Amino acid sequence: MATAEIAFGYNRDVFALPGRTTDIQSQGCNNLIKIKSTHLVSTAADIPFILNWTLKALLKVIQKKLFTELDPEEIIIYNFLKAQGKSTLDTIAVSCQTPTSKAVHLLLRKADFAYLQEVTFQILF
Repeated sequence: MATAEIAFGYNRDVFALPGRTTDIQSQGCNNLIKIKSTHLVSTAADIPFILNWTLKALLKVIQKKLFTELDPEEIIIYNFLKAQGKSTLDTIAVSCQTPTSKAVHLLLRKADFAYLQEVTFQILF
């Protein structure tokens, strides 16, 4: 409540999320909405609407690539893991003839690739 009073003193907008009328923790927000000139927020879209912001530039949807391209070293590790399933990092490195540090780098670099992510976290954590 003190913060809201300070904001009102500086003629700033104050927003409040309503809570249950029976909940003691919601009394402050509910009173601000009832008594003061506080903006009631029912969805996230209310804030830019009340502030007259235009968010068209921010709402650009960037679609992820559906199919991740793998380089030759990643294909070797991927094929090994697909065939062997769960395996230790040392086994992966030896079987794929790749240094352990390189194998870790290749696995974590493609962590967005669903199968490698699942296998990587099973192996490393």
